[in-house]
Amino acid sequence: SVHLYLHASFGCRGVSRVLRLLAGYLPLGVPASTTVLNWCYRLGLAVLQRPLPRRDDWIFVLDHTVALGALKCLVVLGIPARRLAETGYSPRHCDMRVLAVEVTAKSTGVWVEAVLEQVSTRTGVPVQIVSDHGSDVRKGIALFRQQAPACVETYDISHAIATQLKAHWHDDGYWQGFLTQAAATLSRFQQTELLFLLPPRQCTKARYMHV
Repeated sequence: SVHLYLHASFGCRGVSRVLRLLAGYLPLGVPASTTVLNWCYRLGLAVLQRPLPRRDDWIFVLDHTVALGALKCLVVLGIPARRLAETGYSPRHCDMRVLAVEVTAKSTGVWVEAVLEQVSTRTGVPVQIVSDHGSDVRKGIALFRQQAPACVETYDISHAIATQLKAHWHDDGYWQGFLTQAAATLSRFQQTELLFLLPPRQCTKARYMHV
């Protein structure tokens, strides 16, 4: 079930349907979709809580997830500098380690600093922190670096380029049209993610209300 969910890109309901089809040919049990989801939650929690190797060359990558509702989620990924060099400075998802996933109603610089301090107690002080220079994240990194001045702060190149493009194309009509379409796509994506998290009956009701 977990392999179908994580590696075959089936949703929880899809995993249940596939196993139900195979049950007629193989001696397989058929878990409910909520059971599959709970198994994945438990696996994710175990990954987050597993001991991390203490190193002196960790690189942290910080970013907020797409906001759903009133809460924000800060994700901290990590990769040792040695491993980054081994990947030719082009790491894949599997080369990164999830170091922390923290949820808050209001993200501030002090809160981001506290998250960094918490992660550092488990991994060791990072040599570099990469972020998108969001105001709260940037302030949190600055506060953290007061105690770890050797840690280098790096502006994520994709966000740096996006900022330059925004400034250059700000008055262009095609650019404004692109932004409008991107905002509409984001809204639909958030609605889809929210429906995916709802139980089946509530999901059906929410789709009906949306239509």
